[in-house]
Amino acid sequence: MKQEKGLTLVEVMVAAALIAIIAILLYLPYRGTYRSYHTGSVETNIQENTRIAMKRIIKELGAGMVIIPEDSNDAQDGSINYGYTENHPYKIAIYLPDSSNPKAPGDIITLYAALPENSTNPLDPAQTSPENLPLLYIRRYNATTLSWENPECLIRPENDLKVIQLNFIPGGDNRDKVIVTLELTQREPLSGNWRSYKLTSSLKLGAR
Repeated sequence: MKQEKGLTLVEVMVAAALIAIIAILLYLPYRGTYRSYHTGSVETNIQENTRIAMKRIIKELGAGMVIIPEDSNDAQDGSINYGYTENHPYKIAIYLPDSSNPKAPGDIITLYAALPENSTNPLDPAQTSPENLPLLYIRRYNATTLSWENPECLIRPENDLKVIQLNFIPGGDNRDKVIVTLELTQREPLSGNWRSYKLTSSLKLGAR
């Protein structure tokens, strides 16, 4: 009689163990590469958004004439005052030169971070973010129409991207120099860890 050959239980277990070891050896490099890709992608996104926003802030402030203090009420809209105060350095308002007379003040530009409802600081009065995330805005007061225009969002609430710091620190004899600090953070989709990136720049009003 011909005896049929087959695998014993021990052989099956050894084969299964070898397959598992090979799978783990193949998975670990892939997992590391996958996580590194996502970490790098998050860091790149944060840095890109921070640089773009800071460049826009510098551009707008560089065109300004005078910082508007909060107690002047010249940058007030309803119950919210965009004027600068050291107690709320996350917002600033400046006069732009009048188009017909560059030595006279014209439109007003405000830059500010809108904060969540559970914060002690005020929300953006014109446009709240969909998920109440801290965001960065620019808003203009049109001196011709005597009205505030809709805010423009410089940082959008996408992929858990948040503004966690925005500080304006005026200086100089005429308060015509400003140090700006902007910090963004974003959560990694896999680990759930938060990555952050901070930029600090100094500029002079009327630089452009």
